[in-house]
Parts: sequence; structure tokens; C-alpha cells
Amino acid sequence: MSGLKPDYRTIARFRSEYKDAIKNVLKQCVRLCIKLDLIEGNTLFIDGSKFRANASINNTWTDKRCEARLEKISKNIDRLVDEAERMDKQEEEKESLVRVKEELMDQEKLKATIQDIAKTLKETGKSSINTTDQECVKTKGRQGHMPHNNAQIAVDEKHGLIASGEGVSENNDLNQFHNQLSQASENIGNKPGGACSDSGYFSLKDLIKCPKTSLLLCLRKNKRRRRTTFIR
Repeated sequence: MSGLKPDYRTIARFRSEYKDAIKNVLKQCVRLCIKLDLIEGNTLFIDGSKFRANASINNTWTDKRCEARLEKISKNIDRLVDEAERMDKQEEEKESLVRVKEELMDQEKLKATIQDIAKTLKETGKSSINTTDQECVKTKGRQGHMPHNNAQIAVDEKHGLIASGEGVSENNDLNQFHNQLSQASENIGNKPGGACSDSGYFSLKDLIKCPKTSLLLCLRKNKRRRRTTFIR
């Protein structure tokens, strides 16, 4: 390849344009593994994994941050307008006046940008949004609060092969169990005999959506973690 490699934008664009085709290919891979007896589809283990996003935490915006920044920008605009009016009277066509007017234009552009971000937050109902990667979410890890992508993965018990996977814009695993179980069942072609997850998935509103046939909930505690097991 002589060092040639696709830009991340190329990969992202390909993934976006052929989303349905990629899903079908992955589903076919799972069905092939079942035929080769590599996936049984009897017991699934569901968990989420956080991957650090290629985005800065400084580009994460909330309603509170937008409000505070807009207030600061408004004060800067008022100051620059007053300064420009003063210079209009004293230093017509001077270099300092040109600089002030350029700063004023920059503040106006920044204000419009932040207003668009605040509008997007309101329309999507998200608590925060990252302007570099809108699909990533702000989560707390070993390095503090950082933007991450939450990958939900369901693996088969026999060899630990992935039966389904999905990236979700949520900073935890709550209310994800039913959706991930449904996607894995669709890929496998039947309903698994059992599915396991940790207690981070526990939600009565979500569990009630699962098939109620012989549904058993077990909580097992130990020193390191509490595991929630769902068996149908």
C-alpha cells in the first residue's frame, strides 16, 4: 500500500452511507458462525465498554456552559461596541479601531455558534454535546471526565464470539438490556436460553419489556462486583 491509509473521515463517511449493508454483513457472519458450530446462541453475556473518543473534553457543551459563555460574550460585545464608538470619535480609520471591529465580528460569530449548540441541545434533549464528535458522551474514568463512546456488546458463551454490537450515546448501561438482547436474538435467529449482565443494566422499566416466560432475576454479590443474571 506504500503507506497509504484512509482518513478517519473516509471511514466515518463509509460507515454512515452503508450502515444497513454493514449490519447485514455482520448478521451473516453470526449466522455463518452458528452453522460452523462456533456460536451456540444459548447463553449470552451483555456488557458495555467505554472507548476514548477522538475529541477534547473542552468541546463538550451543556446548557449551563452555553448560558454562561453567552453571558460573557454579551458583556464583551457591549464593551467592544462602546470602545468602537469612542474610537470613531477620536481615531477615525486608525489601526486600533480596525482591530476592535475585527474582535467584535469574532465575538458575534462565536455567539451564533454557541446559540446553534444550545438549540441542538434543546432539540435532541441531550444533557451535553461534543462539537467534535456528537455521538460521544462525557463519562468519568481513571483520568477524570473524558469523552467516550459506549459500545454495547453481546457475546456467546461457547467461544466468547460477538453476537451483536452497537454504539450508544449514553454514559451508562441503564435501560440497554432489552434492546441489546433483541438485537442479538435477531442476529442469531432465535431467542437465547439465558442472558447475563452486571447490575448496571438493572431497570424495571427495561426488564418489563423482556419476554416474561420463566423470567428469573438473580443478584449475586462478591467483593469486586455485583452481577445481575437474567434467565428465560
